[in-house]
Amino acid sequence: MKQLQMFLNDYTTIPFDALIYLTVDYKYTSQMRQKNPFTLTISRTTQIIEDFMLCIKKGLWIVLQNCHVAKSWMKELERICAEVIVPANTHQEFRLWLTSYPSTTFPVSVLENGIKMIIEPPKGIKNNLFRSYTNDPINSDDFYNDSKNVAAWHKLLFSLCLFHAVVQERKQYGPLGWNIPYEFNLSDLNISMKQLQMFLNDYTTIPFDALIYLTASIPFQVLAMEVYDRVIKIVGPKKAKLAEAEADYAVQMEKLNSKRAQLATVLGKLQALRDELAQKSKDKKELEDQIELCKQKLERAEKLIGGLGGEKTRWSEASANLSKALVNCIGDILICAGIITYLGAFTVDFRNDLIEQWKSLSSQEQMPFTLSFSMITTLGDAVKIRSWNINGLPVDNFSIENGIILFNSNKWPLLIDPQGQANKWLKNVEKGNLSVVKLTDATLLRTLERAIRTGTAVLLENIQETIDSSLEPVLLKSYYKIQNQLIMTLNNKEIEYNIKFRLYITTRLKNPHYIPEILTKITLINFMITPQGLQNQLLGIVVAKEKPDLETKKNELIIESANNKKILKETEDKILEVLSSSQGNILEDESAVQILTSSKVLSAEITAKQEISSRTEKEIDDARMMYIPVSKHSSVLFFCCAELSNIDPMYQYSLNWFINLYVQSIEGSEKTDQLDKRLKILMNHFTYSIYKNICRSLFEDHKLVFSFVLCTGIQRSNETLDETLFKYFLTGSIDLTMDSPNPSPSWLSNKTWTDIIQISKLPQLGDLKASVKTKNSEWKSYYDSKTPEKERVSYVQDKSDICVLNILKIIRPDKVIQGIQIYVSKNLGEQYIVSPPFSLKQSYDDSNCCTPLIFILSAGSDPMDLLLKFNSDMNAAKPLTVSLGQGKVGLHNS
Repeated sequence: MKQLQMFLNDYTTIPFDALIYLTVDYKYTSQMRQKNPFTLTISRTTQIIEDFMLCIKKGLWIVLQNCHVAKSWMKELERICAEVIVPANTHQEFRLWLTSYPSTTFPVSVLENGIKMIIEPPKGIKNNLFRSYTNDPINSDDFYNDSKNVAAWHKLLFSLCLFHAVVQERKQYGPLGWNIPYEFNLSDLNISMKQLQMFLNDYTTIPFDALIYLTASIPFQVLAMEVYDRVIKIVGPKKAKLAEAEADYAVQMEKLNSKRAQLATVLGKLQALRDELAQKSKDKKELEDQIELCKQKLERAEKLIGGLGGEKTRWSEASANLSKALVNCIGDILICAGIITYLGAFTVDFRNDLIEQWKSLSSQEQMPFTLSFSMITTLGDAVKIRSWNINGLPVDNFSIENGIILFNSNKWPLLIDPQGQANKWLKNVEKGNLSVVKLTDATLLRTLERAIRTGTAVLLENIQETIDSSLEPVLLKSYYKIQNQLIMTLNNKEIEYNIKFRLYITTRLKNPHYIPEILTKITLINFMITPQGLQNQLLGIVVAKEKPDLETKKNELIIESANNKKILKETEDKILEVLSSSQGNILEDESAVQILTSSKVLSAEITAKQEISSRTEKEIDDARMMYIPVSKHSSVLFFCCAELSNIDPMYQYSLNWFINLYVQSIEGSEKTDQLDKRLKILMNHFTYSIYKNICRSLFEDHKLVFSFVLCTGIQRSNETLDETLFKYFLTGSIDLTMDSPNPSPSWLSNKTWTDIIQISKLPQLGDLKASVKTKNSEWKSYYDSKTPEKERVSYVQDKSDICVLNILKIIRPDKVIQGIQIYVSKNLGEQYIVSPPFSLKQSYDDSNCCTPLIFILSAGSDPMDLLLKFNSDMNAAKPLTVSLGQGKVGLHNS
């Protein structure tokens, strides 16, 4: 390495020459002299790889020049260094030499593991000195050593060359500090060297004064005199002519000034007369204008009083409300900021509970806030919210708050969207300006780069619990300014950042767990559908099917109302803008008065239309409200289905599937003109349709669980189920204290007696403990019965079904399943405890070309025989069967 450094120091401007000299010492001359170094280009990469392999095998050296040019080949170079050049496969004498300008595309791993050497050419005076010594005549040994005093000759020669180098370098900076730029070129240098040599050879002592005069003063004085002589011959005659012309010019100017003075006197008198005439004419015009302006002001005042007179009351109320809002906005905005920052991921109930706690804390700290605080009122725009609803955002407050959080957060939103509601809404909102991508798409970074440049939106959908680190600059909004342009570095490229760029991220996971590093970069928003939001959607669907003209008119009114409100708001804003921006007396601004008058007329027309639309919409809503029992009932069924995923992850049911089944049930159910009867038919038909379709996808052990979930879900929505008893039935009691002795240890276990004591603390079964003590024999008979679920002891005659079920669970837990069957049969219907027969034909009919049919298997089951028989019965072509077992992964390509 020391020898290599010595060579590189000697050949700093030509690293390859230094390398050639090094090969001489290391006896690699033949190989390095036979082949030129490779200059990397795309067209030569195949040849380079072949020679790579040869050099690695035979222990030769290879040089790759200009690596910064072949950017696309750098990944291949990194792969070769990491995978091919390994000790086991590489000859000990092999060496890889690389040259490159500084470049961001050069592989980092190669830089980290390689030996780096900086190569740069000499600059300035050093370079000029080198040139002087290598030019004629110094490069001749005869001239260089031809002197009687060689030591003095060499030193003076170096001083002369240094003087020449300094003069040449000084030329780069122009004539700063010099009157004229002195040449002292190579010819001057050569003459000075010969003069220097002559004096040293002819004199025993060195005549420094003569040398200085000959090498510096004479050349520069001669140059200066030559220039002066050349200039003076041209300038002298011209100076004489200039003096003569100036004398003549002075005489003529004196005459001209005399005439000018006479003319100024005459013009002064004329201008005085003109000024007097202009003043009189101006006074007359001002009087006429004042008369006309007074007439116009009277007309405009009448228009303004007639047009804006009715706004005084409304604007006074608005001003008072805004004054209150201004006082309360501190607390309101603080709560809104907390919601946007922290509460986006939570459910509606938990979110509302935290808001109430914050309001209580604000009250304790004496921070002003609106008692009836609503994020929708504080940050929402009624026109914009109506537009969101038209584009598919559910109308419930929770969904609207999510929309406000999405568009007001400083971070990009990540939406928990298992039902695809947010996905659909965003595609409608950003229609025409949205690119939809997934993390697995090969074009992801290209799509992001294009959207960032053009300022369009990107929807990154269906992510899991991790996000690719290459997206970190986008998530962090890591852009910076260069010469009034915003720049972002993405995928090692600097691209222009458009401030209008928008990124939306969605996941289909119901309860994702993201690490803090991700959560700090995004705003997590829970867009899971709410019961109220789903109920409104289902109401619209059932009304559209049952009363299509009613729903069509409703949708038309919604759009018309949204447009009217938008125009009305724009008109009112225009009126206020004109009033606030008017300078001086508004009666003098004719255009402002015309704008105010026309805007007020338009505002009055729209207000009248809006009142008519509101009345019509209310009448339609009253008619639609009659179908609320169906939509509310159906909404409960969906959330019952959604809870099944807690039992088995294979039990997944989408909202689209549910709505399709809902529509099929509406169309396929019995028709009748009696509304009450029709509502019952719709609810019963859809409930059983859900039960049949869900049951065929459940294991046998879970079918009764689903029936019980349906039954209790419907009862809870109707508020006919005691929540306390239902919760006790599901969870039992954790208190094992037995505060009184067991009255019948012979048949009543201590655990059972403890449970009786705990449930007796509930008001609905407060006397159960006393009944067991006083009617011990009756309860023993109940305990010993083979069918206790059918027994009705005297105590439970007036008790609800959930009370009976709790008692059965405590005393005879082995009969709980039979008890649940009786409970479901009594409250929901006999058909809900009987599994519907499996029909492959029915499943096929319910599917379409885009719907896969999935067999969920248990141990020892194989549906292939059944499927092949059905295929034969349908006279369909024989299916292509592919087994994805071990060793057959590649078959999917066929």
